Amino acid sequence: MLAMLNLKPFSSTTYAKYAKFINEKSSEIVKNIDAPAAVVEFYATKLNRKPDENGILDIDVSFDGSWHTRGHKSLLETGAIIDADTGLVLDYENLSKFCTKCNIKNAELKKKKITEEQHEKWTTEHASVCSTN
Repeated sequence: MLAMLNLKPFSSTTYAKYAKFINEKSSEIVKNIDAPAAVVEFYATKLNRKPDENGILDIDVSFDGSWHTRGHKSLLETGAIIDADTGLVLDYENLSKFCTKCNIKNAELKKKKITEEQHEKWTTEHASVCSTN
């Protein structure tokens, strides 16, 4: 597509930078949309469905997921739960089999730049923010 627009291709670093930027901005927008409340209102007004005595609303949803590349070798996937009637995304999850920071630390351990104890301590501290899931 870049060639058709007579644009130079960009590096994987530049791609990653813009992908991160788009992800952060789209996440901010999603946080400002109260999709569950909109769905509850839609079901109540248009379909006359109300939550049961436990506050649970029976809704119609679909799930869609997509891998970054074809086949079972892709490192990135995203999945979304979508309300069938409104088209609103109720929940989503980005999954990754890869963490750059983990790979760097593993390489440092392999090259003996850090000790096993330092690696274990770092791994424990990093677990809550690791992009591998």
